[in-house]
Amino acid sequence: MKAKGLPIEGYPHFTLAGQEDELIFARTLANLRAAGFEVHADRLVPPAGTDSPRLIAAISSAFQQAKMGRRA
Repeated sequence: MKAKGLPIEGYPHFTLAGQEDELIFARTLANLRAAGFEVHADRLVPPAGTDSPRLIAAISSAFQQAKMGRRA
């Protein structure tokens, strides 16, 4: 999957992309949903009050769990 990326609402400089691994991307999105994010076809919406450090931590955690084969 050569994804152009999923923009993150409120953070125009951040884009979530799956690169070549659709399974890890799907698991990452599922983990983000479980963490309170909304996933739309055209954007990722973080929970209200999310600041940059929390955004980065949530995405990092969701990605790491996805790589380990876990889905929330």
